[in-house]
This record gives sequence, structure tokens and C-alpha cells, in this order.
Amino acid sequence: MAKGIPLMGRGPDGKAKMINVDENGNVKVQLKDQITSSVGRMAVRTSEPVKLDIPTYDGGGQPVHPSVVYIPHGFGPNGYPYWMAFTPFTNADPQTENPSVVASYDGINWEVPPGLTNPIAGPLSSGSEFYADPSLVYDGNNNVLELWYNGPNDNVYRSRSSNGVTWSTPVVVHQGSWSERILLTRGRVWQMFIKANRETMGRRISLDEGNTWTYPMEVLSNWNGAILHYTAQQLGAGGLHFLIAGSDTYGYTMQSNLYYGYSVEGGYVYVDEIPLLTPNPESDWYNARI
Repeated sequence: MAKGIPLMGRGPDGKAKMINVDENGNVKVQLKDQITSSVGRMAVRTSEPVKLDIPTYDGGGQPVHPSVVYIPHGFGPNGYPYWMAFTPFTNADPQTENPSVVASYDGINWEVPPGLTNPIAGPLSSGSEFYADPSLVYDGNNNVLELWYNGPNDNVYRSRSSNGVTWSTPVVVHQGSWSERILLTRGRVWQMFIKANRETMGRRISLDEGNTWTYPMEVLSNWNGAILHYTAQQLGAGGLHFLIAGSDTYGYTMQSNLYYGYSVEGGYVYVDEIPLLTPNPESDWYNARI
């Protein structure tokens, strides 16, 4: 069994379990119901959300699906520590949903880096096809940014940049399912998180730099609603942190809340059942859904 590759199985009692080998070769077994019963409230919001002004190439100012990386020593010719990939979604028009990149010195004020013209890809010539759901990854070993995003025919594309301004010609690195988030975790283990359907979260693993991927494994331990979108980040040693836009039933016109989830050592994802953020009827920008 390869390190970093979790396997699903069932014990003699029929309960689902996940088996993983950490970087030291230790075998760890996690039962699906153990994390649900042993984890309490994990995150509490301590301030009101701040509306960010993100420049969009079409001038609509309606960005969605942000993916942010923080590079403490800075990146690119201007040394920005914060980089974000996103797509506009102006008036819910998918033809505007083309991958774009901005940068920031403080994580609050964002700008298009000098020399960069957005979008990085698109728009597509066909009115029925579009790009969506970018993931931005910083590969510290090679000091490059990687932009992953979804496209026609359930393709996942990847483009690289050594300065955040000039991007390589995108290549298809996966076919058959769109990704919600791509992560490069310890030991150069690539993880692709997908929506297996409208209620579950799946994870694929790659150990060959994203060229081949495992069959998706369901990783949610306690979720009973619908998932619109979610994001994930690795913070600290081994833990993955998730923000999930979810609701009781699926639909982009339904009210949705923001939930926090956590996964230890590539195991199941436990979602805090108390929302981290709910729509505020008095807000001028998050009064209906998140």
C-alpha cells in the first residue's frame, strides 16, 4: 500500500472505514462514525465578512469560485504574497465564466498584475460550452503557480506560470469528471476533490504529477444536505480545511449557508453542522445565498 493513498473498506461489523499510511509508514484506520462522535464545534466566526472589490475582465464585478494561495516570500516580479484564481459569473451567464488571476499585497486589495491580461482561457466559441471552477496551486519545489480549471466534455485543464503573468498553453490532465478543488499536499500527493453527486464529496489521488488518478472515494462523514460548491486548503501538518456552500436541497436559487469542515491525515471530512455564515437579509451582497 503506497503512502498517502487512502483505501476504503468495511470491518466485520459492516461499518465503513478508511485505511491510510502516513509519511512514516504507520498504518491508520478511521471508522466513518468515529470522527462524527469525537469532534465538536471546530470553527467560530469572529467578525463580519468584508466585501472585496475584485476586478473582472468584463467589468461586471461579479466574481465566483475563488481559489487563493499565500506565498510568504512573495511571487512574481512584483512580489505579491497573495494570488487568486476565479471566474466572473456576470448575471449568471456561463459565457463570462473564464479563468482569471489577480494578486494582492494584503489579501484585501486586489489587482491584475502588470503585464497580465485576463481571462487566462476563453471565452469559448461555442455558446453551449464554458469553463468553470478554477483551482490555483503553488508548487514550492519548482516555484511555479499552476492553474487548474474545468472545461467542455468533463475535461480538467492545467496551465503553469513562473511569474504569474505568462501562462503556458493549457493541457488536459483529466477526463470524465470536473473538479471542485485541486491540492498539492505533503509528499507531492495531488488530491482532486469532486462532487460525486449533489450530496457527496469524492476524492481522487495522483502520485505521478496529475497524469493518472485513482477512482473517487466518498469522504464525507456526516453530511445530509446538498452541496453547491466547496473549497479546501491544507494548513499545518496534514490537516485539510474545507468551506462548503450547502443547503437542505439542491438548487442555485435556494438559500445556502457556509459550513466548515476538517479532515485529518487524508481521512474522512467532518462538517460542523452549525453554519459558519448564513445570509444576512440586511446585507447588500450576501442576503440570499452564499
